[in-house]
Order: sequence, then C-alpha cells, then structure tokens
Amino acid sequence: SGSDPNELGLGFQTYAGNGGSATAEVVTDERTAVRPGAEADNSALGLTIDVPQGSWAGVSHAFAVDGIWTPQDWSASQGVNFWLYGQNTGDTVYVDVIENRNPGSTVDDAERYSASFTDDVAGWRFVELEWADFARKDIGNGAPDDGFTLDEVHGYAIGVAQTDGEQQYLVDRFARWGASLADVPLLVGFDRGVYQAAEGAP
Repeated sequence: SGSDPNELGLGFQTYAGNGGSATAEVVTDERTAVRPGAEADNSALGLTIDVPQGSWAGVSHAFAVDGIWTPQDWSASQGVNFWLYGQNTGDTVYVDVIENRNPGSTVDDAERYSASFTDDVAGWRFVELEWADFARKDIGNGAPDDGFTLDEVHGYAIGVAQTDGEQQYLVDRFARWGASLADVPLLVGFDRGVYQAAEGAP
C-alpha cells in the first residue's frame, strides 16, 4: 500500500465511514491451510470489519505502476472469482469494480459497479460473478456515467453492507475469468498429417 503524488491510495487500502471500522492483514493459519486446493502454508487476506447500520467498510485494491494509479483493460474477461471464508451471518457481501475517471482527474472520481451476495456459508466457498451481475453504484464523487466498458479498471473493493458486531472474512485468489468470444482465434485441424493421392486422379 502507499499513495500517488495526488495522495490517492495505491495497493491495498481499508476504508470505513459513519462509525464503521476495517483492518486488513495477511493471515496464515489452520483456516487458510484447509481451503480446497491450497498448499499447507497458504495465506489469505484477512478483512476484519465492524459495520453498524448506515455505515460502510471494506478493503480496496488500487492498481499502480511506478507509484501512479494506473488502470488495466478487463474488457476481454467475463467476470471475477475468488475464495471467501465466510461466517454464515446472513450479511450482504459486495464486490465493487472501480472503473474509469474523468479526463485529467487528480481525485478519486472513478465509477463504481457493484455486485453482492449473501454470506450464508460457514467456511470456504468459491464465488464467481459475471459482469452482468454488476450495477452502477453512485457514491456522489462526480464519476462519469458512460457505461460499464471495463477498458479502464482502476481496481476493485470487497466489503460488507452491515454486520452484527466485529466479523473477520478471508479472501483468497481474487482473479478475472473467461474471455470474450471475439478474442478466441479460429482454429483449423486435420484428421491426419499426410494424405495419399495418385497424380492426375479426380
């Protein structure tokens, strides 16, 4: 984590408001070791949050190159997926994609597109979200409203809408998935490597 010359947060940053709280840390314990497919020394991002009604809290990951907030092109993918260690609280977990900004901006006026699901599993679950699951979320930051293009993604965020006291969630292997059909090359194959034919035969 860090900040750019305009004091915009880079890398992993926690956020909270209206009495909420959030801390993030690298966790390596018996929970991270039992994630399906994990190595024994696997670690995950531990998000500890307390979100009273009317508050908000979570963790964001702002992409950076050489200390500058720098977008990535996600338009060739079909969604995001990750592993979540939940608590079966019934709380609403959300994922925000932080999209394009106004030209020449030096502030966080990026668009947010959000998808959510219910924490109804105690332990690890694999979460897969399609871009069609996301809807624009206006946070009053003057963001442009020009559609979910995904060609200038500045980062993502994970949070919980409300909790009953302090809860800790683990997040592991957050990734994009899929590819658009336009990016899949046409492949031509043959059933054998050599074809025999007599010269002049029809």
